[in-house]
Amino acid sequence: MQIQVIANCQARPVSAQIERVAPDMRILKPIILHLSKAEQKAEQLAQIAQADVIFAQLTQDGFQPAHLASANLKERFGDKVVIWPNIFYTGQQPYLRYFTHPKLGRLMGPLEALHDIRLYRSWKHTGQVDPNALDHFDPAFIASTHALSIAELEKKEARCHVAISDFLAANADNQRLFFTFNHPSQLVLAEMARRLLHSMGLDTEPQDDPSLSEPLARYQVPSVWSASEAVYQGDAYTVDANNTVLGLGGAPRRYTREELCSSFQKIYDANDIYQTFNGVRLTPSILEDVEFLSKTGSLES
Repeated sequence: MQIQVIANCQARPVSAQIERVAPDMRILKPIILHLSKAEQKAEQLAQIAQADVIFAQLTQDGFQPAHLASANLKERFGDKVVIWPNIFYTGQQPYLRYFTHPKLGRLMGPLEALHDIRLYRSWKHTGQVDPNALDHFDPAFIASTHALSIAELEKKEARCHVAISDFLAANADNQRLFFTFNHPSQLVLAEMARRLLHSMGLDTEPQDDPSLSEPLARYQVPSVWSASEAVYQGDAYTVDANNTVLGLGGAPRRYTREELCSSFQKIYDANDIYQTFNGVRLTPSILEDVEFLSKTGSLES
């Protein structure tokens, strides 16, 4: 039996997990949604047509390229398609957000376009990125973020054949489930693979293997388990003559707490957009962020 996985950055590791626990299956080359182009339509549809089962991640209406939109795949391939959700959960990184500007694009830094709003708030209020801000954990804010994230995922799962939100809710307090809100750990990826196989009538036993590397762990960011001596991981970067931050690629770079804060200090100081914050979109968008960011200072709308 041939299996095709179609998804975002989770496609390859889920395919690998399926291959690991169901070695008799033939896993076709994973198709990565955000790397695919419209001009690959004929080639990709020909590959997908070979599969007996298609594990397609849920996409929004109007997704491009259209031939990979989950609704279109379901219409074309019918019961061969099993739809599963993008595994996304903010509860273990409750203060982490993408910063995006409509003209400037993603606002980059040592953690790609990811920013900790505790650090940003400390800079906005005092002019200094305070490392001690990372010790701020508001139980009510975290609980609200957890509940909202699970509810959002459940809403998406209503359009899927396979769910994962119950597993996240049950294990969020005692397991490292995510490295960033869209980069789950092997534990979560293995559970999703197990549930996908179960959807086609194949039950497999969980196989815990601590020696397995974490394929989605490039970014290791402030999280609910972070301690004051934590070392973070992101990108090496440079700042050009226009104060634009450019990621250098290559091997990940490790940052102490102080080094991480120093990097954000330089970036926030150098770019006016952080002072005005006009037009900056936070992802995920959480209503409580407005109050959080205004508690110790005011932001222009």
